[in-house]
Amino acid sequence: MPELRVDVSDLKSESGDLIKELVIFLEEKANVKVETIANEIIVKGEEEAVSRRTRTREKTRTFLRQDSIREGTTTR
Repeated sequence: MPELRVDVSDLKSESGDLIKELVIFLEEKANVKVETIANEIIVKGEEEAVSRRTRTREKTRTFLRQDSIREGTTTR
């Protein structure tokens, strides 16, 4: 099963709950399994779901934008 490792050390400084929410969001929206290890998350799934890094990146950005809106902050 292919996997994609994502460094989330910057998010850990924001909130531990933010990473948990990101994991749930990716599992629901990108149809993948996500594990959390130290300062990274590991996205696992079918070849098509994981190999399309652009899709995973887009889903992560969408999540971060939604979180910024809830918090009243802005991101790029």
